Amino acid sequence: MLGGELQRQKALLAATDAIAVVGAGALSQVLRSGDLYPLQPGNWGEAIAGMAMLVAVWIVIARAIGLYRNGRRHEVKSIVKASCAAWLTMVAISFFIHLAPSRLVVGIGLTLTIGFVITARMLVRRCIKFFYSRPEFAVPLVIVGANSFGVYLRDRIREELTHYEFLGFVDENPGSNGSNGSNGHNGSNGHAVAPAPILGGLDRIASLSAAHSNLEAVIVLPERDHSQVESIIELCERHRVRWRVMPRVAQSMALTVEMVGAIPLIGPPGSNIEGLNCIVKRGFDIVVASLMLLVLSPILMLAAIAIWLFDGSPLLFRQTRIGIHGKPFELLKFRTMRTQCSDTVHRQYVKEWIQRNAAERSEAGGAKVYKIGSDPRVTPIGRWLRRFSIDELPQLLNVLYGDMSLIGPRPAMPYELELYQEWHRHRLDAPPGITGLWQVSGRNRLSFEEMVQLDIEYIEDWSLAGDMGILLRTLPAMLQGSGM
Repeated sequence: MLGGELQRQKALLAATDAIAVVGAGALSQVLRSGDLYPLQPGNWGEAIAGMAMLVAVWIVIARAIGLYRNGRRHEVKSIVKASCAAWLTMVAISFFIHLAPSRLVVGIGLTLTIGFVITARMLVRRCIKFFYSRPEFAVPLVIVGANSFGVYLRDRIREELTHYEFLGFVDENPGSNGSNGSNGHNGSNGHAVAPAPILGGLDRIASLSAAHSNLEAVIVLPERDHSQVESIIELCERHRVRWRVMPRVAQSMALTVEMVGAIPLIGPPGSNIEGLNCIVKRGFDIVVASLMLLVLSPILMLAAIAIWLFDGSPLLFRQTRIGIHGKPFELLKFRTMRTQCSDTVHRQYVKEWIQRNAAERSEAGGAKVYKIGSDPRVTPIGRWLRRFSIDELPQLLNVLYGDMSLIGPRPAMPYELELYQEWHRHRLDAPPGITGLWQVSGRNRLSFEEMVQLDIEYIEDWSLAGDMGILLRTLPAMLQGSGM
């Protein structure tokens, strides 16, 4: 939740500071020499070592004086202190190893470091704020419990730069569940005053969930009985609201614990593709999908020509699929089936695939498969396109549109959702992918239960390095002609 997001922001700020310090050091050398390339070929190693030492010293000092703690109070003053201390440390090290640093370089470098770091941090925060304000990255949040703990959490969320959009409090008896029965401020008559905004009682969770498909709730009712808190958790689960709760909860499930300031929050593992991670994944998708479209454009053209010559139009097959948080979108593929085919066969096959026990689902020697082994609706050219997964390539456009990701869960059919159990729906907490962990772990040989488990594992443990690894593992499977 908030704790992990703030840690990622700190790491991003540290990387930003490092780039700003390197830029300041390099520009100070250029300004001092008046030459755009002030270094001789033989001095590159010494210059790189010096820059690395300057960055390391700056980061250590900045961390020591609190530049990577939460909050931005006195940040400019701290940047000035860190810059002065870092450059003075470098001067001292230079004298110790018998080097004579230029006073002009030190002066220019110190001034530029202060200006660059302040400017870079401001730009990064503006970019983060811009992305957090966009609907696809913002996460609506309600606090169940209008008490002092709830007010504390609300203030923390509002003070920090976060992707959470605070909607309000949900409570049957606002102002009466906090520490010592107070929410931290009283009216003129001495009674506790409920914090604002109050959205209503617990019955509002259903309507809020309907209005916000990715709603999250923080339950801060430490004074309530276990049974009352558990009933609220069940309400959240029933309406697919991701929840967090303060301790004193009895639930027999895997839980995670996060600290928001001084308050520990407990809840089930959730998606790691949110906040900055979501922004990083989206940027990776746009860059790689654009490059792939450029490189693979001859193959796309040949595939389109082959379909047109051997089977006529239309070239593309458009189908409604279910995306992140249950939002429908139009998926694109090269058409590999005959026109005007009924989907009744596929509907029945999917129903059996989801409902039957894995041991009972087999085809051709017991291999568990998702795709129909011998589908008479597939054209000869379509069978060849499917073999090498060329029919999937138009989905790169879905990636650019933002409907899909390069890596993610398999895009679900609308009629699948009627057959899902509640835990199956967690696979909809991430954008669907052209490929995914489910493919490189077994491709078409997995049962539905195994596929969902891999999807949830991917969502909870997402990393950019993992996406790169899955993408690289997908390419050999495509070239082998085993189909996606």
